[in-house]
Order: sequence, then structure tokens, then C-alpha cells
Amino acid sequence: MSRTYLYGIVASGGTPALACAGVACAGVDGASPVQVVAHQGLDCVVSDYRGEEFAAMPKERLVRSLLAHQQVVERVMQGGSVLPVKFGTLLASRQEVRTALAQGHTELAGALASVQGRSS
Repeated sequence: MSRTYLYGIVASGGTPALACAGVACAGVDGASPVQVVAHQGLDCVVSDYRGEEFAAMPKERLVRSLLAHQQVVERVMQGGSVLPVKFGTLLASRQEVRTALAQGHTELAGALASVQGRSS
């Protein structure tokens, strides 16, 4: 079963070219490419995920997954401000991502505006 893995939220058009792979899945060759789900001026950076639950992963694979997550977030930060999403966050589908963006739109847009232009 494929789910959608979340990395972060940015203002639409705020992501650099995402020629990177996301968190790899056990037993799957390579990782899914990182893409964007857009909704009303917000983009959620995502990839497909068909792997095991993170709590059940061996420590070594968990660390590799965490590093992959961080690399994607850092790549997205090259394009501007980002609201990072907690490591291991999965939703059932891209439609659920759009629903989450719609339901939290005011709060997410406000939070993104508050970090706009701040450097790390």
C-alpha cells in the first residue's frame, strides 16, 4: 500500500527544482522522487512511500531515512522559507494532503509568513 510522505510546506513557487529522491522504502529499489502537492498558494513537498512503519525499522535504516528526510528539507530551504514536517509523517493519499492544506490554510499561511526571510 502506497502512502504519501510529507517533508515540509512552502509558499507556492517557493521550491527549487526537486531533482532528488525521498525517503527510501525497504524492499523497494530506490526512493520515490520528491514532488509537490499544491493548494491555494501553499505547496506541500511529498513523495510516495510503500515501506514499513518507522517504529519497526532497524536503527541503521531509520537513521538513513532520517538523513534522507533532512536532505530533502535542506534542499527545499534553498528556495526560501519552509515549515518542516516531523520526520515519519505519512498520509493515506495526496488528496488527504490537499485536505490538510485546506483545513489548516489560515494557520499554515500565517506561520509561513512569520518565518519568511529569516535565516537559519
